[in-house]
This record gives sequence, structure tokens and C-alpha cells, in this order.
Amino acid sequence: MTAPAISKGQIKAIHTLKSRAGMDDDTYRDFLERETGHRSSKKLTNGQAIGIIDGLKKLSKPAQGAPRKRGLPGPYAPKLQALWISAWHLGLTRNNRDSALLAFVKRQTGIDHTRWLREPAEAARAIEGLKSWIARAANVRWDEFDDPKCCVLAAQHRLLGEPWPDTLPEDLNALMQELGAELRDRAERSKRYGDE
Repeated sequence: MTAPAISKGQIKAIHTLKSRAGMDDDTYRDFLERETGHRSSKKLTNGQAIGIIDGLKKLSKPAQGAPRKRGLPGPYAPKLQALWISAWHLGLTRNNRDSALLAFVKRQTGIDHTRWLREPAEAARAIEGLKSWIARAANVRWDEFDDPKCCVLAAQHRLLGEPWPDTLPEDLNALMQELGAELRDRAERSKRYGDE
């Protein structure tokens, strides 16, 4: 008797939790393989899926009583991190980790870390470089809305070929994450099947 296969709902839950945990595709596939012996969620049994969902839930929230990570240090770090996460949600980067952002900052400014990024001109080079790249690569129109999150959401809708919704949810971050996961899934499928 074979074990029941993973359900579509379980696959969706796994991919949502993968995004919440901040895992890139390679890290996610390594995690799956380590836990189940498979590198694709579609090959899991129902029982394996339950285990993966539980494991991802633990990874996506801090341990009880553990201090929350506050992000990179430095006066310009929050702006840079917000832009980097926007690039991630637009499917422009495969890696949403701070280390990837720091590599970008170093390429733009020659400075190794945001904690040493103190001069406005140096910070502007990194911030404007990131904004220009995002605008060019994903058709983000930074002057389209007063809220930069809405500018990113509008670009996500354009990339997905979806109309702008009549109403937006209160949690714009959750919507950006959901649309970002869909964009990354499309890019991965396109790459896998040679549709690029």
C-alpha cells in the first residue's frame, strides 16, 4: 500500500512558508533533500509534507523568547534592505539574504558593510543604483504612487499580467510576498523548461 501523495494545499503552504523563512531555492531544496530525500515538494508523501510544513513553521518565526533580528546596522541600512527585498519580491534576485545586499553595496561603493556607510553621497550611490536597477529591470515607476510599496505592487501586477485591484489589503507586505513567490515560481518554471 502506497502512502497518500502530497496535496495541492500542502504544496502551497510549503511555498508560502519557504518565502516566510527567507529561503532561496537552493537552500530550500537542500532542506527538502536533507529532511525527505527529495528535492521537489511534488514528490513528497502527505506525511512528509506535514513534517516539512512543521519544520518550515519553526524556521519562519523566532524561537520563544529569542530577540528578533533587527537587520543590518547603519543609518542607511533600512532603506537598502527595503529596496533589496523589493528586488526579491520582483524576482530580480535569487538571494534575499543580507550577505547578497552587502555584496551589492560593496560593488557600488567599495565599502564592505552598511555599518561603515556613513557619507550621504556614498549611501546615495548604493540607494540610487539599486532603485535604478529595479526600475529598469522590473518597470517600477517610483513616482507612480506616494507609497513605494504600491509602486512595487503595481510593477508586480504588470509583470504577472494582472490588473490593478480595486481595493488593496491592509497588509501590503503579505501581498508583496505572495505575488513575489508567484513571480519567482514562474521564473523557476521558465528556466526549468527553457522558456526564457
